[in-house]
Amino acid sequence: EMKSVQPNQKDLVQKFEAFSQKEDAAEEYQAAWAWARHLHKAQSVIVDIFQGQLRSTLSCLECGRASKTFDPFLHLSVPVKAGKGLLSDALQAFATKESLSGDNRWHCDHCGKRVDATKQMEMYKLPPVVMLHLKRFSFDPKAGKVLKVPAEVLLSEGVESSVDFQMYTVSRQRGQALYDIVGIINHHGPDADAGHYTANCLHCVNGQWYRFDDETVSAIDVSEAWLPDAAYVVFLVKRRPETSPSRGSKEQPDVYRRQASVRPQRVDAPEDWPHMCDLVGIRRQLQL
Repeated sequence: EMKSVQPNQKDLVQKFEAFSQKEDAAEEYQAAWAWARHLHKAQSVIVDIFQGQLRSTLSCLECGRASKTFDPFLHLSVPVKAGKGLLSDALQAFATKESLSGDNRWHCDHCGKRVDATKQMEMYKLPPVVMLHLKRFSFDPKAGKVLKVPAEVLLSEGVESSVDFQMYTVSRQRGQALYDIVGIINHHGPDADAGHYTANCLHCVNGQWYRFDDETVSAIDVSEAWLPDAAYVVFLVKRRPETSPSRGSKEQPDVYRRQASVRPQRVDAPEDWPHMCDLVGIRRQLQL
């Protein structure tokens, strides 16, 4: 459950806001302030685990000015196309620019009027666990209902290979941006009104994949974990920068030790934020 933080942190957010709203403030500081502002409103273990940050850019096609805002996300919805395609194609398509024209034109403050513009959403900061939603359903006007997109989403190197999110983000990430697939929710069926859900999950200790189908749980081979025509929601866990065990430590299964730790997100602890800012500067502005 989301809950508000202590009232005394309101002053910290206001101090940081005044600093980050300066015209010469670096983009990373602006993003960090947006992060602090959201943390002031809501903190929970869900935020610690799943919350990342998006950068939204509105660009005027007349004067060229751009307006950027930073918003939190708890899951990413990526488009898929009919036919065969790679998961990397869906991730790349997430940042496709959208044209705003006609009734959807944007009001540009610099031009002082509504103008044709472009809108682009991009991944800025990634959480410890990425919840990736494949948009398999779309409304079919001919059928008059929501149908499943007949898409086969393939993995270029198999479910055991990590996914490098750095190439899909527009800012540096702390550590590395390698993620391992650890869980997949599957939808079986032709449309949104009917079908069946199953889940394939990786055991974090013994490294075995299991299929959950109603009350039945069964071990499956790794080759059966990814279903190209059914994978619907994918859970990916960030790897630690160094996955090898330290010398003299007891051996643990690699799946367990390679997962990155989760740090609680608090307004008064900027060192745990995902932003690559001057922490001394942030603490000075917040007077911590």
